[in-house]
Amino acid sequence: NIGAYYFETSQGFKKTGGTANQYLMADGSVSTITNNVTGTGTTNYLSKFTASGTIGNSIIYDDGTSVGIGSTSPLGKLHVVQNDTSTVAAIIQGGLFGALIQGGSAISNYALSVTNSSSSSLLYVRGDGNVGIGTASPTEKLEVNGKIKDSQGILKSQRTITITGNITLSET
Repeated sequence: NIGAYYFETSQGFKKTGGTANQYLMADGSVSTITNNVTGTGTTNYLSKFTASGTIGNSIIYDDGTSVGIGSTSPLGKLHVVQNDTSTVAAIIQGGLFGALIQGGSAISNYALSVTNSSSSSLLYVRGDGNVGIGTASPTEKLEVNGKIKDSQGILKSQRTITITGNITLSET
């Protein structure tokens, strides 16, 4: 016994003859919990209030190294999965720039890679600044694998255009 209190390992400090809803205050007085928070959770899921005074699982999964939203096996520091094809998986919205993406600076690194569900490259930005549309290995500042539509005219600062392959020009 510590004065009128004793230590019970399963419930912390408890007043002799008190209840599980009572706890010892720093000044030595005893208070009663009036708004208990109840609920259960699943390992690695962040908790959230699911109702007033009730805790449950959120959709955020944290394995101690990476965080998954909609995924219990995140493949990066943040992995967002949206299986519903009628909604957007993530929106990044900000002030002046909206999003900053930083990657490696070597040719073999990429700063941004956009693929479809079949892992086909749609847009690829290499670490050296080369951009590929329809190719994952652009060799110039802009390389397009496919057709280009230009409805406003090409603005150029130099007069040299190199074309490999066939070209068809027409004016309407």
